[in-house]
Amino acid sequence: MLRFIRNSFNTLLDDHIQISEFFEYSKVDTIGYPSNVTAVAFDEVLNLFCVATCEGKISIFGQEKSLSCFLTESKDYVPRKIVFATGSGFAVIEASSRKEIKFFRLFVNASSVAVEEMQKDPRWKVTNAYSIAKNVDNKFVFLQGTQGGNISKTFLETLTCEEYTRCDEFGQFLRNAPIVQMAASPNLDKILITQKVEANIELDEESHHVLTMIDIKTQKIITESVLDISINIENVTWTIEDVICIQERSGNIIDLCVQNLRRNTETNTSNGFFSCFPNKGLRQVQYCYCKNKSDVMEKTLVFIGGVTETIFGDRNIVTLRSDSKTCSLELGSPVQSIEIAHESDADDKFASVLIILAKNELVFIDLRSECYRPYPTRFLYPLDAHDITCTQSLTAEMQLLTQLNEISKLSWCDDSKYSTRSHTFFSNILSNTTDTDIKYDNNQLVLTGFSDGSITITKPGIRNGTVLFQISTKYEYMEGFDFSSSVSNEECVSGCQFYKVGVYDTYSDEPGLEIASLEIDSHTGILAVGTKMGVVLIYRMNNEELTLVPESLHIMLCGKEIATHSKIKKIPTNLNTPRRTEFHYKAGYQPYSSENGKSFFAQLVPNTPIYSLSLLCHRNLVVAAAEFGFAVINYKANMIIFQRSFITLDDLSDVVMPNDTWSVFKSMKKSIRDTFRRRRRPRDEDQSVSVGEGRKQQTFEYPKEDAQSDMRPMERCVESRTVRREVYKPWLIRYSKFIKLPWTNGMTDVLFVGTNGGKLFCCSVAEEGHEVTMIQDKEIVLAHGAPIIDVDHFIDYSTKNGAVSRLLVVTQEQVRLFLIPSLKSTNYKIKLTCKEGLKNRKSRIVQLTHKNGTKLNFLMLLINNGEIRLYSLSNPGRNIRLPLSLENNHLAMEHAIMTSSGDFVYIRSGQSELQRVRIQAVKDNVSLFGV
Repeated sequence: MLRFIRNSFNTLLDDHIQISEFFEYSKVDTIGYPSNVTAVAFDEVLNLFCVATCEGKISIFGQEKSLSCFLTESKDYVPRKIVFATGSGFAVIEASSRKEIKFFRLFVNASSVAVEEMQKDPRWKVTNAYSIAKNVDNKFVFLQGTQGGNISKTFLETLTCEEYTRCDEFGQFLRNAPIVQMAASPNLDKILITQKVEANIELDEESHHVLTMIDIKTQKIITESVLDISINIENVTWTIEDVICIQERSGNIIDLCVQNLRRNTETNTSNGFFSCFPNKGLRQVQYCYCKNKSDVMEKTLVFIGGVTETIFGDRNIVTLRSDSKTCSLELGSPVQSIEIAHESDADDKFASVLIILAKNELVFIDLRSECYRPYPTRFLYPLDAHDITCTQSLTAEMQLLTQLNEISKLSWCDDSKYSTRSHTFFSNILSNTTDTDIKYDNNQLVLTGFSDGSITITKPGIRNGTVLFQISTKYEYMEGFDFSSSVSNEECVSGCQFYKVGVYDTYSDEPGLEIASLEIDSHTGILAVGTKMGVVLIYRMNNEELTLVPESLHIMLCGKEIATHSKIKKIPTNLNTPRRTEFHYKAGYQPYSSENGKSFFAQLVPNTPIYSLSLLCHRNLVVAAAEFGFAVINYKANMIIFQRSFITLDDLSDVVMPNDTWSVFKSMKKSIRDTFRRRRRPRDEDQSVSVGEGRKQQTFEYPKEDAQSDMRPMERCVESRTVRREVYKPWLIRYSKFIKLPWTNGMTDVLFVGTNGGKLFCCSVAEEGHEVTMIQDKEIVLAHGAPIIDVDHFIDYSTKNGAVSRLLVVTQEQVRLFLIPSLKSTNYKIKLTCKEGLKNRKSRIVQLTHKNGTKLNFLMLLINNGEIRLYSLSNPGRNIRLPLSLENNHLAMEHAIMTSSGDFVYIRSGQSELQRVRIQAVKDNVSLFGV
């Protein structure tokens, strides 16, 4: 007998509508400041800021746009230096590989950026000496020195290389010696050439350096000088103040007069100028003129290094030395290069900004302030200054977003460690309030937690992101932290001053500071933070300053006997106790305080990482879920209203001891080797085996079927989940969330808690008088027992009975639907176990629009093989796959962000930038980046 089973899900899609017409896969743009930066440059006329990374990526910030490109497709060349032809849009990039050094031309126009390799004549050996200058017709040329003392000229506009000219064509005969250094004047009309001449016995000449200044337009030598060969020239700089500075490899600095190229006796930098610093280790020495407190021009020397190693150790220092004071700026990562920028619209040539390129960050120092305060880098903030441990996204309401912007500006302006002066560099390049941004409803926020206990709240924009708040949780603990400001409010006094600038944290190696989970409310902006050591903190916005003391709340998730017999490895830390002294918080995000003036601080016992947080702000509830259970806390009353643990002593007996890890690994390795081991076959299938001498030989042949089966590996024994593995912890809580549902007693806030063993607990919130209580109503046990990663609710309109509320439960292996409020399972099921190794990592319900205007809800799944799958919630048979090539980028899959508008955002491999992928065919105004 044949039975026809009718599908209970009636799709809203017509047969002529293709599901592929809902999707359009495209990588739109990136946001953020790149990591692993090797070179920076700044064009003061066009206000262009260029950043190059070790992968060969070139990013341009400026003129209200952000552009990027790559040097080569192979990405073998690492940019080392960038030189702008000021005001032309051209730049020369020096890049190196393991074998050679190449030069590339960078051209930036209104809408794009292009990179092209500059060819050289193979007949000549080009040295590392090069410079940019202006030709007779005021066209920019690229000059290179050769081993034979020649000069190569390349036009930057056409990339045409003229024939190599001898130096004697400039008017006089020069030595046939290699050119080791070249430096152009600030106006690019003169050039200084340094040649190294070896000793000549026949001409009775000793080894020496020849300095020659040439006028490029008239092609005549202006002056010439000779230096002793004992001076090993490291670098030659021609500053904007017409000062020629020669830096030796030993660290000494020599000033030369521009008129006669003789030593300047007014400022003897090698004797007495650095009396408190050793000369060894100075790099990239530059001169500039700054205004002091009395608006008097003061000569300042800037260089990398210069701190006594015996006292302060091997630090990353940038030193600024003038006649009145000496200041050393200490950064938390190695300093790679420095650059001095001037006001583009100012009449004078006073230096205004010092750009310091460190390994993990970019620091801007205000040279006009007395204390050399840094500028707030709200727009070029690196996400990977420390390791990223968790991410979270939020679709904020417009009222909350307006409040965030107002308090953010107030908090950054009132911070004494930042400079409050305005600069054209930040107004023209890093501005994020353009007309194109205002007409879009950009209501998305991105939260990032780091290993040093800091949290960054970023508002993505069209071209760059804006850091609204930076929260540091280390101020809530007692031991080992200095709460004083890095820069005093008082004016600097004469003498030597040491300041810590940038992302500097001496306690970043403390494991207990790591942020494990984040949760923020879209209506009130209240932020819940969970750390690796089981500490729960609550933050809220406040435009007033407060002085608070934490009030500790200890929560015992399990019995003392279970906690005593726990074999989980404990991490040593001093962060179990809160701070006992008062701390003054400025306007911005502050710890949640009760009426008694004490802040919230909850400590879970045992100290295990908090895997999930959930907020219900209108009832002042926060749920903290860890390995041993979960607790529902009223953070306003500082009390526990509900808690439960899913672990017993029998479960702890199966937990692997840390000392048994090696034995488990060896047994696993042996099992895998025995599984794929093949039995040997004889050389020939007809090979005979003799039985005794003189007897008739008997031949034993292997059957052909067995021979073919021996060449295949043996099948592995796949155990079911009912057999508990040693490393498997079914009691661990993976997910928790508050959802407002039509429950048995009406519309109620229901808490769903999912475990690692496939159990889903449903707890409803009730009110008894003025007290809020919680009752566990139902429990769902999934047969396949996979970890639950997401729970969501939607209304299905595809049934005969009209709108039906359904509960979506997503595990690592399956997707199931349940009816609300009975929680009966439906026929809707998606299985990923058909292919071994596939698992769900992220999920989100998105609403996509068809090209004809039809809207439909889809389930977006991120699979561990690096692809996105979208399933129709009315018919799982209608689905589509979108490859992302993220199979090796575990960090991107772990911290991926899915938005309800159909955008997928992930961290680029090895970068601190966010890459957005759009999957919606119809472009809406509301999206993560406001595009």
